[in-house]
Amino acid sequence: MTNLWNQTGHDSIDERNTEAIRLIEELSVNTESMQAHERQFVADMSDRKDRQELRCSGKQLYWLRDLYEKYCI
Repeated sequence: MTNLWNQTGHDSIDERNTEAIRLIEELSVNTESMQAHERQFVADMSDRKDRQELRCSGKQLYWLRDLYEKYCI
């Protein structure tokens, strides 16, 4: 069965979290230009990362990737 979990290019939650952490760190320094809901999403994900409670879903990872392309490239 194909779903967002295995379409992210990662075989495990640890691999997804590793990519998510990198994206969160890069996005966190560039939140001024983001819309309010985007900024809140990045702040929430950063907070989860800081509390070591991050379990990034496929959908969240796709949104982080989209935000990275929009604001960091």
